[in-house]
Amino acid sequence: MTHKERMLATIKGEPTDQIPWAPRMDLWSIAHRARKTLPPRFANKNTAEIAEVLGVACHAVGADFTIQNGRDISLRSLGMDNHTDYPYRVRLQDLPINSNDDGENLITEIHTPIGTIYSHLYRTEKMKCDGISLPFVKHYPLRDLDDLDALCLVFDHIEVIPTPNAYARFRARVGDRGLAVARGPMVASPMHLILHELTPMDQFFYFYHDAPDKLNNTWYPFLKAHWMPSSPVMPKLSSGVRTTTRISPGPPSLPKKLPRGLRRWQTAFTPPGRSC
Repeated sequence: MTHKERMLATIKGEPTDQIPWAPRMDLWSIAHRARKTLPPRFANKNTAEIAEVLGVACHAVGADFTIQNGRDISLRSLGMDNHTDYPYRVRLQDLPINSNDDGENLITEIHTPIGTIYSHLYRTEKMKCDGISLPFVKHYPLRDLDDLDALCLVFDHIEVIPTPNAYARFRARVGDRGLAVARGPMVASPMHLILHELTPMDQFFYFYHDAPDKLNNTWYPFLKAHWMPSSPVMPKLSSGVRTTTRISPGPPSLPKKLPRGLRRWQTAFTPPGRSC
């Protein structure tokens, strides 16, 4: 069996000739490149090529993050990013944006007619040496409930552009070494997006206690940006919907919102003629 056949059989609950194993060699490679300790035989190799050398399956969830300049994190503070392997590209249209990236600090200001959304991400050389591929947050875009209307307007100006050829190249690069799993939204509902990406965790619960109706009534722009484009854009095998949070239990009504968000995902990805 090929690595890909072995993975698909496991997903289907069918027998395999051995246990599929796809180690996270991308983070290992990123760290060693930063430390300048990458073994010469892996120099200039992407994740699929490293897996080929090692004789293991290729971990290919979302994208190959070893590709130089493949990832664009300019909208990461909104819970989104772009990559040359993704089956879509997100962009902000018709709103002025000032972004300053010195290689360590990424400071972004998005100007709307009703206020400015400010965010500050950072990453250090030590983080890269430790294999950390995403920046940390110094300043979230939602720091006060007064920011919410402007933030909703920002999401209302997010455009999702299908890039199926990008995913096709990613899938071809992985080949039979593994499953090229497309990246999708990483949250289960608009409320989960606010909780997980847009505001500090503790601040979210204060917001939810003080103004639950204000949060509940602003879901549509987040839904439109994260879910509505998913069905026509995403390939059959996709990753996303991170349903765990770091604090439990949450507000009593929050668990009811996650299944509703998951139901939208399930409906979008269920083939015609099949129940979900």
